[in-house]
Amino acid sequence: MRALAVDDDPLILEVLKNNFDEMGIKSLECAESGSVALAILKKSPTPFDVILLDIEMPGMDGIEVCRKIRMIPEYNSTPVLMVTTVTNEDSVREAFTAGATDYVCKPVKPLDLAARIQSVTHLLRERRRAESNFEAAQSLKAQIEQDMKLTREKGLKVDFVPNMIDKLEMENYILQLSRLQISRTQVYAFGIKEFNEIYDRTTAFDLYYTIGDVASALQSCFSSEKSLLSYCGAGRFVVVSRESERENRYNIAQIVQKAVNELELVYNNGSPCKVTMVTGEPVQASFWSMGSSLRLIERALNALDTARGGHDTYTETRKYKSLLRECLDVA
Repeated sequence: MRALAVDDDPLILEVLKNNFDEMGIKSLECAESGSVALAILKKSPTPFDVILLDIEMPGMDGIEVCRKIRMIPEYNSTPVLMVTTVTNEDSVREAFTAGATDYVCKPVKPLDLAARIQSVTHLLRERRRAESNFEAAQSLKAQIEQDMKLTREKGLKVDFVPNMIDKLEMENYILQLSRLQISRTQVYAFGIKEFNEIYDRTTAFDLYYTIGDVASALQSCFSSEKSLLSYCGAGRFVVVSRESERENRYNIAQIVQKAVNELELVYNNGSPCKVTMVTGEPVQASFWSMGSSLRLIERALNALDTARGGHDTYTETRKYKSLLRECLDVA
């Protein structure tokens, strides 16, 4: 594994080197500024496998560096860990919005860092395995068609929707809110009732943009900028927002449906594409424990299933897995 650590403090870089040595990872390159890091990434003949970024750095801060890294084609999905003393909620949200994969607070604990590195290494391995199953796409449409051939339950991230992150990043974001003991957070789940029909009647390319349009409509329903959204597959979306959205809590279903109706979606043949949104009861984030935090998305999706009143195989399988995880936690 090749890693790049970016921090303006030489002492922190030395600590990270020692931590990586203890993990048996010898290939760690260091940069003391964002501009130097970007130059290293662009000149390196072999891409780095993971990047560690401080936030508070002179000149270009880590969040801006992360945005620029995501603009480099070779690094649009490379795991990026923010390693920083910055713990305010706005910075956490902005980091994940910029493309961060995880967030580690200083002082760095070797065991914690090792666990995070192991997690992103697993993510990297799974991505490489997926990439090996088909040739690189020659265009955006070809890439989308290939990605969407897997299953209708597959989650995805739509590039043109602001504040949209993938499910793993959302789980890490919720965990970070838990570590910072930030309360007053609501988790909402929304579903497209006609998703199976839409999936069967559209190409993967058109489905990608339909999901993106619905995601944009959902995002517009939350006035606060402190909200992030993920698409979890099977026509399901999760929005994590502050409790300050309380005024919309009791009529959010109507607000969302109105926003989606205004899209006036159609199929390729010009016929109307009906999209009925189902809204689950919002879940309050109490953050009593890491385990309960990890289950917030699952609880929100379960609330959505209750609102749908559905008993499809996918729903039942997911509920079974959720119940099994809770039993293992108790054990």
